[in-house]
Amino acid sequence: MKKAGFLSKIKNLVVYDTPSQEGIEAAAALGMRVFSWDQVQQEGVSASPKDYPFEETESRDTYAFSYTSGTTSDPKGVKLTHHMVLSVVHAVMTKMHIPQDSRVISYLPYPHSFEQCMMGMALVAGCKIGYYNGNPATLTEDCQLLRPTIFPSVPRLYTRIYGTIKQKFGDLKGCTAWIANKGVVAKT
Repeated sequence: MKKAGFLSKIKNLVVYDTPSQEGIEAAAALGMRVFSWDQVQQEGVSASPKDYPFEETESRDTYAFSYTSGTTSDPKGVKLTHHMVLSVVHAVMTKMHIPQDSRVISYLPYPHSFEQCMMGMALVAGCKIGYYNGNPATLTEDCQLLRPTIFPSVPRLYTRIYGTIKQKFGDLKGCTAWIANKGVVAKT
């Protein structure tokens, strides 16, 4: 992207793995420096506040880049500003009362814009945040352990949960099926 004239302001890249020498050289040729996550952490441990003075964030400053999956078109990065994320947080908090003892589970990929807004809301509201173990197949077990009181999600996951429940209800027979159906009707 840098070669194509994009990312003109990007000067540093942080990678979680050990950066390859070829990657470091390619980035340097484009005027960028590459750091490993370990290097960044070490710099943070050894730095003093005088080394990196605090800069007040402006509402139009970049908060994060949200990367689309590319399921409907080519993958792309979308710049989210502090204003965008806090606008969503404000909208949610004016429509819902969120008690401070609420618990939220973080399970979507961190660059997901919905996840960014959820974490922003949780932080502003003072909620407890639990992180799932990284395996989507065991998300229900993580929920049983963390017991989130707020579980907003994306349609794809709701569809999967609905399908699983519908299949389990469909497998019930006799008296068990009758009791389960009566319970659903009563709750509805």
